[in-house]
Amino acid sequence: MKIKLFTIPNIITLCNLLCGSMAVLSAVGYGDIKSAFYLILAAAVCDFLDGASARLLKLGNRRSTRLFGRYGIVRTCSGDNSIYAHQRR
Repeated sequence: MKIKLFTIPNIITLCNLLCGSMAVLSAVGYGDIKSAFYLILAAAVCDFLDGASARLLKLGNRRSTRLFGRYGIVRTCSGDNSIYAHQRR
């Protein structure tokens, strides 16, 4: 059985990682909280869409499940905490 790496859910998950990383960079590096907030919202939408598309297309496997979980942590923990840390300065 060959596992496809570039599937629609995996690409959406990578967009989730990109939005979460850009939110951290925006909040900590540039101090732009408003952009960081919108990027976290975009990452949350991507987080919803990657799970929905994986279920719809029946593409769930152990590797992609771990990928979804790890990149969700980047968005929820790092993005939110970077905004909080910037507000506490």
